[in-house]
Amino acid sequence: MADEEQLKILTVQGPEAWNQWRIKQSVISPEITGADLRGTDLRDANLSDADLTGAKVDKHTSGLSSLSVEQRASLEFLGADGHPEDAPASDAPADEYEPDVGLVLQVLQTPAEILKGMTVVAALFMALLLEIELVIDQLEAMGVNGASLRALDEELRSLIG
Repeated sequence: MADEEQLKILTVQGPEAWNQWRIKQSVISPEITGADLRGTDLRDANLSDADLTGAKVDKHTSGLSSLSVEQRASLEFLGADGHPEDAPASDAPADEYEPDVGLVLQVLQTPAEILKGMTVVAALFMALLLEIELVIDQLEAMGVNGASLRALDEELRSLIG
């Protein structure tokens, strides 16, 4: 069951307050199981490691494309009548892809002993790798396979010269 304090921060105060709370409470894994997130703006909310099992969402819930494939699969999509319906088609994401600020925050929350000695460039590279992993998860969810990506890569390389 969802933690009411955590849910209030996410749904009432919004992503910015949520991310600040996540920074202060970095050892706590968010518990949003079964929460009613219909109409909630999840864009830019750091939901990494959040348990969203059974959370209820609808077409007005924004930011779903930034969730991991596993998190999206665990959601309960509700129609306008409040009854369960199929998740949006994988070729029509719930909203357009946006870079995940939450991943950058995740890097910034990395324990100091790991970041010690890392340059800013290395920390940003780490964030980029996490971002690439998210994009790959989204492409796989959309049914894009390796052959399609290789063909696209070859076409781009020929255009670049």
